[in-house]
Amino acid sequence: MSSTNLSKIVFWPKAENLSIYFAKNNDNSISFEINLWAEQTESELARLSVYLKSKKILGASVLIDDSVVFTRSFVYDEKVTSVSLDEVVTLAKGTAPFEIIPSQVTYEIVPQGDKTLIQARIFDQVKLAPLLKNLTALNLKLSYFALSEGLIKLFDNFYDKPYFVFYPLESEYLVTLGFQGKVYLTSIVKKSLPDIKKIINYSQAYFGTPATKVFLPTSLEPIFDVPDIEKSIYTDSQVVVDLKFQGNLPLPVAGIIGAPMENKKNILPIIAVALFTAIIAAVIVWFALNQNNNPSDITDPKVAMITPIPTDVIDVTPTPSIIVTEPSKSLKLQVLNATDISGQAAVIKEKLTKLGFTSVNIGNATEKVTANTIQIKPSLSTSSAYFTSKISDFTGATITDLKANSTYDVVFVIGTDLKTGAAAPTTATTPTPKTTVTPTKVATSTPKPTPTPTI
Repeated sequence: MSSTNLSKIVFWPKAENLSIYFAKNNDNSISFEINLWAEQTESELARLSVYLKSKKILGASVLIDDSVVFTRSFVYDEKVTSVSLDEVVTLAKGTAPFEIIPSQVTYEIVPQGDKTLIQARIFDQVKLAPLLKNLTALNLKLSYFALSEGLIKLFDNFYDKPYFVFYPLESEYLVTLGFQGKVYLTSIVKKSLPDIKKIINYSQAYFGTPATKVFLPTSLEPIFDVPDIEKSIYTDSQVVVDLKFQGNLPLPVAGIIGAPMENKKNILPIIAVALFTAIIAAVIVWFALNQNNNPSDITDPKVAMITPIPTDVIDVTPTPSIIVTEPSKSLKLQVLNATDISGQAAVIKEKLTKLGFTSVNIGNATEKVTANTIQIKPSLSTSSAYFTSKISDFTGATITDLKANSTYDVVFVIGTDLKTGAAAPTTATTPTPKTTVTPTKVATSTPKPTPTPTI
């Protein structure tokens, strides 16, 4: 499967299982009893990996809960053409229910007449880290999308003006303000709908007048009592059938499957670059895990926007602005080929040499692996983003610490076929898939390869 078909397969990882959906008429879904939000061993991932290989699945779109991608916007009452990442982080300080790490923030400057909207997205790396590590181990090409984005791509088919969608979660509702394929506001509200009128009115901050169209699930119809609102009651099956999708597809999944690829952009543009570095380099402390999502916390749009004002806004196509530390070109680098494909270390050496590095040695790893990794000394941890952004073969590589007294400063370990990006074939025995649809975890541990530098 080519990367252009990522939208035809959707992964929806949940706390107890992974649901996989396909854009086809029959046998279009399967569920695995595996929690990808918790770190899994290679053996626990083995049966899922075998299934993906048997179906020749090389990539997919991944749905992420909006609570994991924390979004804030800041409105200036003047035209602004540039804002530093440090300024955005300062503005966002105290608004997220977790520690804000600059490398985990992206933002976009959006002109709005004589004002400027700074749209920032902050990633909860503590929650995302296990998921991304597990998915990286599967050696897939992936794009990530928020649930709210899938919903807006779907309901855009029914309405051509700003509107709200209420989507039921387990014990709450995801409220999304959308228009023309973009998400402008999201909020998680309790099923009692406190201060819901305030959320509706807040749309005036973006469009001049409040959005008056609301799509509601049938469960909300009896208790949604807001005047001057046009209500459209929906059921999941009705929406997907009306749009000629398979009736069992969840709405966010149908939105991603049905959206043209050229209109899609990855909502996690910086994760592959810097996430693992920040996690491994520092001890992460959990901050206020139970986020207060009371709608009354939303800023009143009638307030004069003279200073930056935080709001709950999410734009689905952010342009990342990343601080990348460029390392010294005199670092001692080593490239180890951990595959049976000859000449791969020389390919990476050539790329590093073209970047200006003068000390690059190559060799073969003592053990075969199936994923690319970068081992880097802790003192150089902030430079890992440079290598993952400049060497495309290592964009999704796992970052690990290298001993401080190591001969080399950075060691690149190649475990994939550089031509295809897929895991390189090895002589290791592939686990035999079982006929049952729901795999059972195998509680075994897998030793991690420790390549021996070859000079």
